[in-house]
Amino acid sequence: MRPKSVRGLFATMLLVAACSPAPPSPTLPPSAAPSPTASFADTIRISMAASLMPVWINTPPTGVGPLSNANFQATRPYSDPGTRLRLVSDGLYKFDDQLAPIPDLTDGPCDLTPDGLTFTCHLLETSFHDGSPLTADDVAFTYGLALARTCSFEICDEGDRVPGIQQHLKSVEAVDRLTVRFHLVDKWAPFITSILPIVMIDSRKVVTQQFEAFMSKARTVPLADLDAMAKRAEEVSLGKAEPRCEQLLRATQATVRSIGLEPADPAIRTNACDLLGDLTGQLGRTIWALGLKRTEAIAAAYPLLPFNLRPTGTGPWKVSQAQPGKELVLEAFAGYHEGPPKTSRIVIDLSTPPSGEVSRSIATGGTDIQQLPEQFDSDTWKALKRNPDLHFVRYAMLGYLAIQFNLRPGHIFADPNLREALDRCIDKPDAVEAATRGLGVPINSDVAPSSWAYNNALSSRPRDPVAARRLIEQAGWRMGADDVYVRKGQRLASKLLVRSDFPDRTVFARIVASEARDCGIDITVSTESFFPDLRSMIMTWPHNEPGTKHPFDLYLGGWVIGVDPDDAEGGWASDRITSAQHPNDTNYIGFSDPEVDRLLLEGSTTYALANRATIYRRIQEILAAKRPYIFAYAFGGKTALAQGVGLASGRLDPASPFWNWRLTDLVLQR
Repeated sequence: MRPKSVRGLFATMLLVAACSPAPPSPTLPPSAAPSPTASFADTIRISMAASLMPVWINTPPTGVGPLSNANFQATRPYSDPGTRLRLVSDGLYKFDDQLAPIPDLTDGPCDLTPDGLTFTCHLLETSFHDGSPLTADDVAFTYGLALARTCSFEICDEGDRVPGIQQHLKSVEAVDRLTVRFHLVDKWAPFITSILPIVMIDSRKVVTQQFEAFMSKARTVPLADLDAMAKRAEEVSLGKAEPRCEQLLRATQATVRSIGLEPADPAIRTNACDLLGDLTGQLGRTIWALGLKRTEAIAAAYPLLPFNLRPTGTGPWKVSQAQPGKELVLEAFAGYHEGPPKTSRIVIDLSTPPSGEVSRSIATGGTDIQQLPEQFDSDTWKALKRNPDLHFVRYAMLGYLAIQFNLRPGHIFADPNLREALDRCIDKPDAVEAATRGLGVPINSDVAPSSWAYNNALSSRPRDPVAARRLIEQAGWRMGADDVYVRKGQRLASKLLVRSDFPDRTVFARIVASEARDCGIDITVSTESFFPDLRSMIMTWPHNEPGTKHPFDLYLGGWVIGVDPDDAEGGWASDRITSAQHPNDTNYIGFSDPEVDRLLLEGSTTYALANRATIYRRIQEILAAKRPYIFAYAFGGKTALAQGVGLASGRLDPASPFWNWRLTDLVLQR
């Protein structure tokens, strides 16, 4: 439930395949497996615009997207489920298409001591792209950076909270050349899913050599000069006065080069003030690192080092060319531990097409795989779907939208009858179809439909206004003169708050309001800015509606979540309920259920995946019955594929964010 959460799942001494529940049926027919006599193209062309925004504040964008631990966002595949990074790097585990972790750089599942506190992982014999062998020392070094106070890994970004990895992982040690041991503070099943598949293993030799070269150069420039330039550049860039930014830009670029860094490429930052802001971030992080010692300094400097653009990983492909904002060319790594990939060359187009041309490349055959944006023109989407040369993967991304009720006493929807009544008023499939133009995925829980933990038994009831009115009347309400229910002089009326910058949400909210009116509930839709208004409302006790002193009743809001249902713990656990004494937390709706609290604890401390699935499916049943939320729809991920794109060794799952998890088998059939 937490934005930017890194919570996860699973750890077991048994093979995952032996305990994984059957996956949910895909929403689209899977692609056919290639014929035994098929021949495959040498090159696959992918269109995937690089993210230009830094993940960390004051971290310059690379223009090639996520290629290191500093900008990997696989727990939240809002637009890219970590594909670029996984092409070139590996973790000890990886995700399959059911979001379950399976061994990658280990020779099998890690061993777990009976007390659940120590994991021992045995590494495969493999090497980095530069030919140096992977060792336990590389693993211990990488995790040491994640445990550093100055950690710059994406998984360490928990806002004001201590990162999950630092809460639960006490230490890591290299036992011998190919054995690494992790010591946990407490039993934490999510360690293997949220950490081991997400932390990509870096070469200690490469990182330390690049760090030492960088620091040696940085120390040649007086610290006072760096600080003065950083402060001046920051002041000017924040002023957003383009002429002043242009005047200072060249001098700041020269200072950045003088400390051994390459300024951000103008190809990915066309605005002078934005470029200057990136340079400010590079200088600020350099100054920070210069004041630290060894591991803390390396962790702080990590996003600045050259491997962020040209990584030395252990993955199936290695970087051949990297042109920020333009193109990334990858060549097959012959020494890959699973054997050379079936496709010898991957060419990724990183350019951002002009508005209205996002589908042109895949439609005209210029691209074999094209990631389509979340907000996508429905007419263009319909035209693409009619193209006989294409097929698609469409999956529920790890984020969703829901009508969230204030459950505290005194609020209208603290009454479960009224929550159920509103739910029964809504024709969810039609509302989602109309609001998202067919691009959203209706949901009934906070677990991704492709997940091993998803409860297939849940389903939406058909719209039934008669049943809704019966529930309202059972709660003591009587129909008023204006066809809105009344009780003790109070109309059954409420304001539904929704952020104004997503048109689909506004449309969905208005459909809900219209259908609720048929049931005698008067809902007024109020569009508000998320920054700062709605964000302040949900982050600050007592969660007043923007511009008022009255706590909200209804909020149509979204969450970006992780791969594990434990990620939802912050929203449902009673010890996370906000109050005057505990004003800032994620359970701002006031939900409390003793069985859910017990199950959440069991889920986070139970290691067998099948047992965890049972636990989380029960939680979903309780939430479906008690309705603290009306789950609406998941953000829809869409990727267009040329007809010949698939997996050499079998079918791909078109309903999973990790449809392409067997990367070495990704092929284009001629």
